[in-house]
Amino acid sequence: MASRRSLKWLKNKVEAMRSFGGSLLGYVGLPLEAKGNVLKLDSNENFFVDADFLRRVFVEALSDVDLRLYSPGVMAELKEALGRYIGVSGDCVCVGSGAEHLIDFIVQSFLSVGDEVVTVVPGFFMYGKRVSLCGAKVVEVPLRSDLSLDVDGILARCTPRTRLVFVCSPNNPTGNEFGWDEVEALADECSALIVVDEAYAEFGEVSVCRKAVEKENVVVVRTFSKAFGLAGLRFGYLVVNEWLASGLSEVIPYTVGTVVARFVERLLDKRDVIEGLVREVKKGAGKADKGAALNQKR
Repeated sequence: MASRRSLKWLKNKVEAMRSFGGSLLGYVGLPLEAKGNVLKLDSNENFFVDADFLRRVFVEALSDVDLRLYSPGVMAELKEALGRYIGVSGDCVCVGSGAEHLIDFIVQSFLSVGDEVVTVVPGFFMYGKRVSLCGAKVVEVPLRSDLSLDVDGILARCTPRTRLVFVCSPNNPTGNEFGWDEVEALADECSALIVVDEAYAEFGEVSVCRKAVEKENVVVVRTFSKAFGLAGLRFGYLVVNEWLASGLSEVIPYTVGTVVARFVERLLDKRDVIEGLVREVKKGAGKADKGAALNQKR
């Protein structure tokens, strides 16, 4: 009897995954370490944070946990620590394995086939890739000529099928920031969830976290990969209103280990070190900007 089994659907799915281009395996074999005075910029890893300092804090955290236990209480303490860091209640914080994991979690949780997502261009390319895997439609809205956010343009492209609007601030790759007025206008005028990616917030001057928790449809994504120099650790968190956080916390995968949680807590206790390094980076960026301006005048 001839089999009626067909795995075409599976092959199509796997081919879509293979063409995704989101794996770090493409970096295998390339020189990944900064040497001498060379600044490695392609992945935006932070070499200003001393590796030995991070190792010492990690060892302290490791000695403080029992690896045999799940220890859910540690996660509650971590959320409280993050809440104090950004000035919100710990009940408004959800944690995960890096910002990209949390972006993917948002996409998987709120999108269905045929839904629409608005992204700003130029912006972080990963939003569109994640959305496409879900069978949703990506709608791109360009920044204005002065690189400001085109709020009216975004709202004009929103439809009853729009579920998410992605805004990156400071924006990757342009570096400029968008304030609460723009985010609030989007949240108040459309029914989509406004996702504000603040991966580089510590290097900027503006954060919408404290205001975001007052809205039902705003979520802020943050990471420890950039300012804190923990690209290899994979830790990120969401800042949302308490109602939304209570739902997300029930279904978000248990992806943050106890050691990581204690490590992040201890690092927050020593954040004056990180804040000092961030000031140095920003000072250096200012000098680079002045140098570029001088070169343009020549």
